[in-house]
Amino acid sequence: MTLVLPNESQIRPEQATRRDRVVVAFLHGFGGGRGSWGIQDSASGRRHLVPGVLNAIESMGKEAIGVVLAGLGRDGANLDGSVRGSGLTPAHYSRQLEYVLRHLHLYNCERIVGIGHSVGAAALWEFAAGNLTDDTKGVARTRPGPEVSVVSISPVRAIADKRGLRLGCQVAGQGLDLLLRPVFRLWRLSSRRLSDLAGMASVLKGLARQGPPRVNLAGIKGLVLVGENDWFARLGLVEGLRRAGCSWPVTQLAGLGHNLLWHPATIGALVHHVPALL
Repeated sequence: MTLVLPNESQIRPEQATRRDRVVVAFLHGFGGGRGSWGIQDSASGRRHLVPGVLNAIESMGKEAIGVVLAGLGRDGANLDGSVRGSGLTPAHYSRQLEYVLRHLHLYNCERIVGIGHSVGAAALWEFAAGNLTDDTKGVARTRPGPEVSVVSISPVRAIADKRGLRLGCQVAGQGLDLLLRPVFRLWRLSSRRLSDLAGMASVLKGLARQGPPRVNLAGIKGLVLVGENDWFARLGLVEGLRRAGCSWPVTQLAGLGHNLLWHPATIGALVHHVPALL
């Protein structure tokens, strides 16, 4: 993960007990990496995305800390054998986020704003629901926790809800895994590219076995950003939101498709909308 600290501040995460602190978690999608948000990519216009969101929150008198989480694709390939074999699911990605926040003593804050793209958005649905309940039956937690808001960018609902798409992910993931096994075994290569592919195979298998999410997001503040030309993200989106019990506004960005994090319109929409979720 990458930690983005506030401007002109010396932060000691273990002292993060202030109630005016907001933690913003950025979760990239399938095949992406921290560069998806402009981290370690100084030549990209996306470098303005993370600080732009944090500055908008700080302008409201809050202290904003950004957490850019690794976990899928290029950043999530170094998996142990059990996870690689069964597949990395959005629920697993969600638990990773909570573990990181607790390990850094950042969970004790006023609010966590999750901003997820594609499969990262699906993981944040799981995270937000888990923050309210201890299981999928809706049993309320007894321990206090921060308030959670969610920004879903290009959320992929169709994969979880359509059996045919889940089967396609299973076939693709298993096939890619079978192709990679002899390469790793015979050549013992540890190249970044091969590790990327191994991580992507694990995510495909995880998407195949996750099934339709059973989450209750009633009471969670959120919004959806989706490209006008992104038919895949829009497929089943309204029905998925209804089943999750939330009435988040859906903003379509004109002329954009699924991969829209690079566009200034996306950055502008985030900077404009995120403060309203606090």
